[in-house]
Amino acid sequence: MSGTIIEGISLYIPTYNRRDQLIRLLKSIESSDYTDLYEIIISDNNSPYNVLDEILKEFPIQFCEKCRIHINNTNIGSSGNIRNAFLYCKTKWLWIIGDDDEILQSSIKTIKDKISENPESAFLKFSTETECNGEVGILKEDNCQMKSLQDLIDYYKKRHNSVRCIGSLVFISNNIINIELLAPYIRYAFEYST
Repeated sequence: MSGTIIEGISLYIPTYNRRDQLIRLLKSIESSDYTDLYEIIISDNNSPYNVLDEILKEFPIQFCEKCRIHINNTNIGSSGNIRNAFLYCKTKWLWIIGDDDEILQSSIKTIKDKISENPESAFLKFSTETECNGEVGILKEDNCQMKSLQDLIDYYKKRHNSVRCIGSLVFISNNIINIELLAPYIRYAFEYST
């Protein structure tokens, strides 16, 4: 991360060899008001097909122009691919979303509104619908804002014993990150693996 941070929201999608899931996610983004996003960054972990070609086949050019594709030279693993979001994000706000998720039509507007209401938050966390052990339901987390990295750490320490599904503890797709406030700590994302 270097240079001037741009005001806005970047949506970052780490992906590897899940064409159908990625296309489904992108269709859910296309059906929303994606113009409020600065860009959609797709970071491919060296899939055996050309991600850009697949997107160009499925979407109109105006949507494709919103997308920036990064292809890793080799598969660096999901943790590495997720951490790269902090390198590629040019905007103040970062939304990392799993390639197997989908968004609601109102998601981007809801996020934009909450950012406007809470511009000095370090993190915004939203409740989400999820599947756990074959059951679909609402992830039992409150919508909340956090002012610091320590607030986020304390939140997860407190939640550790009450979250039913282990994946929900570090579920990435419902977190919006203020890169500007997090900048002094980004090196820890690379020093300490997930």
